[in-house]
Amino acid sequence: MGYALTPLGQSLKAPFNALYDWTVENMEMIRTYQSDYDSNDKSVIK
Repeated sequence: MGYALTPLGQSLKAPFNALYDWTVENMEMIRTYQSDYDSNDKSVIK
C-alpha cells in the first residue's frame, strides 16, 4: 500500500514552504523571544 498527497495536500506545499523560509530567516529572533519567555516567572497568577 502506498501513500501520496492528494491535490488538496499538494496545495499546502507553497504555504508550508513560505512558513519554513520565514522561520529560517527569523530563527535568531524567535530563539531570543522564546528564551525571554521561558525565563519569565510564571508562578504569578494574573
